[in-house]
Amino acid sequence: YSGFVTGNSVADMLLGYYNDAALFQPAAFSVEGKVGNPRQFNFQYLAPYIQDDWKLSPRLTLNLGVRWDFRTVPYETHNRMGWNDVTNQLGGMCIADPTLVDKGIAPAGNGFYRYCGKNRPIDNPLTPFAPRVGFAYRPFAGNKTVIRGGYGIFWDSAEGREIDGSADIYPYVSRGDYKQTAGQVAPLQTTDALFPSFSNPGPVTPAANSFLAVNISEAPRNPYVQQWSLSVQRELTSNTKLEVNYIGNKGTHLLMRRNFAQALVPTDPNNVTPVLERRPFPNFNVFINSDWSGNSSYQSANVKLEHRAGRLLFTTAYTWAKSIDNKSSAAGIGGA
Repeated sequence: YSGFVTGNSVADMLLGYYNDAALFQPAAFSVEGKVGNPRQFNFQYLAPYIQDDWKLSPRLTLNLGVRWDFRTVPYETHNRMGWNDVTNQLGGMCIADPTLVDKGIAPAGNGFYRYCGKNRPIDNPLTPFAPRVGFAYRPFAGNKTVIRGGYGIFWDSAEGREIDGSADIYPYVSRGDYKQTAGQVAPLQTTDALFPSFSNPGPVTPAANSFLAVNISEAPRNPYVQQWSLSVQRELTSNTKLEVNYIGNKGTHLLMRRNFAQALVPTDPNNVTPVLERRPFPNFNVFINSDWSGNSSYQSANVKLEHRAGRLLFTTAYTWAKSIDNKSSAAGIGGA
């Protein structure tokens, strides 16, 4: 309650004029007798690999290998899930449950829900190969100098929380975020008429079901990191070693979250275009979607000097490093 009607927030509360209200409640197809919204997401992970070392000469050893990180795209046991329908220019959802069409929740031509003929957004990717290569080389006679290097790709998976909201859609639950402002076209609503009734469930409507949070992406990706290193180690004396290292890595397709339904920046000179008219997808109020455009980069140089004296070991190390990314964690929205 902000006081936008009477000028006093307490007075607005007593009269029931809310400024912003959010709710999460059971709906027509909720599981009877169950608290919340039970869902059973299924996915599998399989990662066979082969790796071996080859001593090509007394001075050169190679380490070669490859790994296949196969992760399936999740689906829900009872098809109680949905994702963004990119073919709907006004904003819409693909649903995995064909019975919603027959039961009148998503009739043909409703303009919001569409049965897309599958139980997950995309087929399982089959090409997550992760090669490994490394070497150790003694360029001179003897064992005083060794050069080592390596490169590898390492696949990862996204947080499981990213698919949790995919089942939190009508008619399994009702999730709403209702806002009112002074001067709006529609009549002001009070809290006694706020919560929807599902005694006679009807077709889905964008107005009542347009708040969608943390849904599975319509184009899910698996993030991966490339790592590489190069080092030179030299024995200065029988008890002293000097080592110089370069280490780098690069993260690609890192998980981000975006509210892609957020209103666009005003283009009129006086910035008077209402927020509702600036939304890129009018059917969506909020849609927090997984995004895979995150990147990271790490570069470092490391120098280490090690000396043995009897039972003591003296080590001195110095590292210069730079780490930069456009998303340090998935939980925030945008680049936060």
